[in-house]
Amino acid sequence: MERTFSLPAFLSFIIPGVGQLIKKQFIKTVIIWIAAFIIMIVLFSISQGLFFMGCELPILPFVVVAFLFWVWNIYDAYNRQNDWRLK
Repeated sequence: MERTFSLPAFLSFIIPGVGQLIKKQFIKTVIIWIAAFIIMIVLFSISQGLFFMGCELPILPFVVVAFLFWVWNIYDAYNRQNDWRLK
């Protein structure tokens, strides 16, 4: 029977870090959750017109960073190295 590696990637697609969680990569999961929380706070603050340190920040660079972070999260969950079914 061929192993499937799509479940961790699918779960990380829906909720960042869950794929790493089921692969038992607990430290990476906590780091992803903290980073995702910070990204959400920054994007929300910018979208509401709040300012950081007295200057207005453009939202596009933060959206690009958030998207790249999300794609990396899915790729990392799909990665066969340190696979949760091999242990």
